[in-house]
Amino acid sequence: DAAQKGMLLQTVALLAIHMNKPARTGDAAKWVIGQDLTRHPCGSWELDWRQGKTGAETGAGLLWDETSEALDALILSGRPDRFIHFRYNELQGANWLTLEDGGFDDKLPSQRIKDAIGVPSHDLRTLAADYLRQHDPATAPNTIRAHLGHSSLKAGEEYRALCESDVADRYWKDIKKKIQSGQLAV
Repeated sequence: DAAQKGMLLQTVALLAIHMNKPARTGDAAKWVIGQDLTRHPCGSWELDWRQGKTGAETGAGLLWDETSEALDALILSGRPDRFIHFRYNELQGANWLTLEDGGFDDKLPSQRIKDAIGVPSHDLRTLAADYLRQHDPATAPNTIRAHLGHSSLKAGEEYRALCESDVADRYWKDIKKKIQSGQLAV
């Protein structure tokens, strides 16, 4: 039925966006078409917004092609290319999930994600930070801060401490390996 299809399209779009940049659930609930989410004539969508919690500007920039396709399916309802701009202009100022004026319940985006994959949206933020930390702990604190939209150094102190520990651990393992291989004398 139409309501179930609409919920499915919302869920797919939420998951796709959270893979680009995991937003706080309250922010995701309030994004506005033409303001926070904009569609370029080439078909790419861009996401930039002011965070509700910190007031800081953040964004994902141009979204992946697959994410843009999910947004087209949700927002433009599969209209032929020649009618897309009419629908997009019609929806300027509307909430991206309801396609109407007025927002979405703050907790609902996270609940939709949890229903679909078993974890709430905040866990996707944590997963992204953990991946960044493990990938390159030396640069991770600043990358995590930018990616998660932390407005202060204090907000990312725990990640910074974990990253510093990871860097020290890697450094020690490298030294130990060199000692064991005879490349470094003690």
